[in-house]
Amino acid sequence: MRTLIVGDSIIKYLGDLIITKLSLCDVELKSFPGIKIEGLEKKLSSFNIGSFDYILVHVGTNNSSELLSSIVSKFNCLFDTIRNLNPKIKLLISGLVPRGPNRFSYGFVSAAYGTFLSSLNMKIEAINAELEQLADLQGFYFFR
Repeated sequence: MRTLIVGDSIIKYLGDLIITKLSLCDVELKSFPGIKIEGLEKKLSSFNIGSFDYILVHVGTNNSSELLSSIVSKFNCLFDTIRNLNPKIKLLISGLVPRGPNRFSYGFVSAAYGTFLSSLNMKIEAINAELEQLADLQGFYFFR
């Protein structure tokens, strides 16, 4: 079985795991730092996803400043594109990862930054809740 893993910079760290732990599997990893949902959708046609059995997608963090309705709409377009390119592919979507304080701040995190992080993490939770609902409705797999 062939698996395509695509997404933003977070997934680049899966490369070593894939090489060492999944060496018997046919896995292709494509990481695009800074990519947004709509950018990944445009790139999909160049990957020949018709030859893959599974696709794992991790994207959306770079869209988190947008309206929730816009993000959901972009995810719907992305999922439609994947299904149109390969109707038989099994889609796995990774939820967005909540942010923590900068580990190099040495305790000097401002109240404003703490408020920003709290707000961002609430938005990420809302995005993940929407993705989980989309997964249930459209029959793909969602994990956090």
